[in-house]
Amino acid sequence: MIKHLLCLTLVALVPAAGCSAATAPLEVRKEAIRQADLVDLMREAKKERVAAMDAEKYAGRRKELIGGFRLRADELKLEAGSLEKALELVTPASSGSRPVPVRVLRASFGGVPSWVVLQKWGRPGKEPAHVKVWVVRVSDQSVLYAASMN
Repeated sequence: MIKHLLCLTLVALVPAAGCSAATAPLEVRKEAIRQADLVDLMREAKKERVAAMDAEKYAGRRKELIGGFRLRADELKLEAGSLEKALELVTPASSGSRPVPVRVLRASFGGVPSWVVLQKWGRPGKEPAHVKVWVVRVSDQSVLYAASMN
């Protein structure tokens, strides 16, 4: 388990209702994050349930989630524009796998300020069963690391 995590919101991942700033699971980690921590985070995210979505529902849900995370980042005085760009990058609207961001951390990875985005994804019309983690540099939204777990 990840220790010493400063949780700024304690909520279930991907709330059933719309994702508002108050419910966006955005956390800030004081200590640097390592690859081993990312594996633990993926295992935790794997347990979370995300409802199956068709293309229309996905487009709306994706927009809600990105907006909720951006609002939460604004509230926490984090780089909201950078987070929004990172989420747009790793959850493309046109993706057939319908990736859904379920949790975001702001942490240092390899000494670089980063967004850690955990997402669930799967086949259209099925409950997303796979997990992917992305580590995206805050300054320019370049991908530093990505891994999947089935």
